[in-house]
Amino acid sequence: MATYLGFYRAVPTFLEETWARARTGDRAPDAAFRRLVTGLLEQLPRGCTLLGSYAAIGGAGQGTTGPPSVLIIETSDTAALSFISQYYSGYLQIEWVPAQAVGMTGAERAAYLEAALAAIPDVEL
Repeated sequence: MATYLGFYRAVPTFLEETWARARTGDRAPDAAFRRLVTGLLEQLPRGCTLLGSYAAIGGAGQGTTGPPSVLIIETSDTAALSFISQYYSGYLQIEWVPAQAVGMTGAERAAYLEAALAAIPDVEL
């Protein structure tokens, strides 16, 4: 299994539609998008696990220039990432990148740092 980070932002047309509705006083979430968000877990391909989903407050997930929102997925088949991107087509643009766990504890993070530094080749200056 590998872990992937999916950095996402709302697509411009979805943002424009959302803002247009908000200007008329309708601030309710888009019903179709809400169904996609709440139904994702039941639709994930076998062997694909959603580890987390985070939205930066004021982030680019809402169309601002701030940081994007992120999905964290564990899967052994990258076709699952394509499935998720297509699942949110018309609403979100997702950029997937592989991720490596650094660790939760100080000891785990220190071991990761030591291994990362050991992998750097010696260079004569």
